Amino acid sequence: MHFDSSAQVRANLPAGRELPTKFDAFVRAATAKCVRIEWNDPDPFGFKRTARKQLLPFLKIGDGGLIALWYHADVPAVLHIGSEGQREVIAATFDDYLKEINAKFADDKEYIYADERYRIPGVKGKPNRSKLAELQTKFDAWFE
Repeated sequence: MHFDSSAQVRANLPAGRELPTKFDAFVRAATAKCVRIEWNDPDPFGFKRTARKQLLPFLKIGDGGLIALWYHADVPAVLHIGSEGQREVIAATFDDYLKEINAKFADDKEYIYADERYRIPGVKGKPNRSKLAELQTKFDAWFE
């Protein structure tokens, strides 16, 4: 079963923002492996309604959690929003998130691979993780 509600994701894109350039390649590869591309309301996860100006959930994972773009700057970071209150910056950029998927660095991370591993065509290299701690601090302050 293919589940692609990327139109819903696009409809909820924060004003003045764009989806990452490789978003469509991600959608094609992910939906081929039954990954749930969909927008979900972040309010039930403890986010204020105003968070929608910077937050765009785009992927639902098996435990009920979400993966979201966080538009804190011109280039959005990627977040894991867990069903049990977890909030983690998992990639500094969408390209790094795609590199994580392709490189299979996070074998035990459900939020990277969902039900099956898959590859995103045209994505090469290792993800840069050097800014994750700094971004996590910034995200924690923003969330509060």
